Amino acid sequence: MNRTPLIDAGILDDLVEHIGRDALLPVITLFLNESRRQAADIVAAAAASDGREAARRAAHSLKSSAGQLGAARLSAEAAGIERAAAEGAPLAERAATLAECATATAAAFGNRLRQSVG
Repeated sequence: MNRTPLIDAGILDDLVEHIGRDALLPVITLFLNESRRQAADIVAAAAASDGREAARRAAHSLKSSAGQLGAARLSAEAAGIERAAAEGAPLAERAATLAECATATAAAFGNRLRQSVG
């Protein structure tokens, strides 16, 4: 079980403080849409016999963007897939976990941003 928090509140709060909630919302929305697409791409690549490099590249990209926005667990899960792909380890179970994490991250961002309204 991954004990990394879904959201690094410090990173997200800093972003809200520096660019404002209204400016951050479209960025988060774009990220969440892209992260779900990337997670689906990783799941598909993990299932393909020749998808290891595609999974690694998508995971690398997701790791970076998730980390910049404070999606800590999603970044960690993507880093794990990136490593596993490079090492030749099985990917299917990790990819399924990452897809679940992307969904949970979307909910966590929504809850956290609603809290920052007040």
